[in-house]
Amino acid sequence: MFHQDDVESGSQAAADEIGGGKKVAKKVVKKKAAPAKKAAAKSEGKSTKKAADANVVTLAQLAKEAKIEPSSARVKLRKAELENPGRWQFDKGSKAEKEARKALGL
Repeated sequence: MFHQDDVESGSQAAADEIGGGKKVAKKVVKKKAAPAKKAAAKSEGKSTKKAADANVVTLAQLAKEAKIEPSSARVKLRKAELENPGRWQFDKGSKAEKEARKALGL
C-alpha cells in the first residue's frame, strides 16, 4: 500500500529530474525614478513661436490678425494658390505678404 509520504517524495523526485530540482529566484531591478520635470509657465491662450527675424511675418501672426485659426488660414492660402517654400512666412512688405493678406481678407 502507498503512503502519503511516498507519493510526495515521488512527485518531488520527478520534479527534480525534470527541472533540475532548484528553484531560482529572478533578480528584480528597480528603475531609478526620473527627475521631476518642472512645468513650463503657461501664457494666456495658445503660444506662437516668435519669428527669428523682425522682418518676417508668419502665418500664425496673420491668422491672429484675421481672427481665424492657423489651419483655416493655410486652407485659404492654398486655395489662393500662393507658393509655400516650406514655411508659411513672408518678408514684411513683400508681394507675397500682400497676396497672403488679400487671400485672408486683411
